[in-house]
Amino acid sequence: MSGGKGSQTYLVTGTEKTAIVDAGMAYSAKSLIQNIERRLGGRPLDYVLLSHSHYDHVSGIPALLERWPELKIYGGAYTKHVFGSQKAKKLIRELNEDAAQMYTGSRSLAFDADALRIDEILAENDRVSLGERSFTAYETPGHTRCSMAFLLDGGYLFASETTCVISHKGTYVPNYLVSYRDSEESIRKCAKLPVRYVLVPHGYIYDLALQPDFWNYCMQEMAKSKEIILAMHARGASVEETVQEFDRRYRDEDTRREQPLEAFMINQTSLIKAVLREFAQEEPHGSEKVL
Repeated sequence: MSGGKGSQTYLVTGTEKTAIVDAGMAYSAKSLIQNIERRLGGRPLDYVLLSHSHYDHVSGIPALLERWPELKIYGGAYTKHVFGSQKAKKLIRELNEDAAQMYTGSRSLAFDADALRIDEILAENDRVSLGERSFTAYETPGHTRCSMAFLLDGGYLFASETTCVISHKGTYVPNYLVSYRDSEESIRKCAKLPVRYVLVPHGYIYDLALQPDFWNYCMQEMAKSKEIILAMHARGASVEETVQEFDRRYRDEDTRREQPLEAFMINQTSLIKAVLREFAQEEPHGSEKVL
């Protein structure tokens, strides 16, 4: 479910507790709350599980806490670190203002970045019980240091942006912002989990029974984007020129509607620098199979 464009939130109900995975953006928090209330039918929202610390996944938290003061926020240790940084909170506010301008025509925003918090730190294999159903957390660094995926009993993997982001038009969008190698390892980890359905951030739900090569696809598309970066670097292209090429290749009509330009530019600049840092002295390699 979602309160508006640009973010995605999943609601899961158990016999004892209820939870959402990610909290969306500030501009759409009111609508998100209304959607949750409609689905819960009087039950409280108990937990928020954060896949990582980026603004479009966390910024509904202040409004959610106003509506449900007993709400507990779960996330990685580095997410808690980010929420303690005034510089990071300033950027989160600015990106929320950009999104509000894009979607509502106004930068005016009721959003208290100081209300962002983590109540319970999650690490590898930690579990969050909803009663007869539970989430298991898996650390999947690569998109951010704090990226986490959550496996729900029954074979549903709420994937992090480390493993893959695909637009509604079907365009793969590179997202290994802090480490290409860590992203590879995170994909390999996810490929070994007992998963039937993969819920891709900002995208679709993939049935691995129908698309068994999904994880290989993620790895191969990552490799292609890395090859573009290294080839342009070898020709003397600047990071800015490579960002422009990524804008042309990966920012389709759907992505332009869903993600503010400033956020896209920040992300692509980070991942290009990550590849150059890890591989600039190496020869580009071909696509690699996961399984």
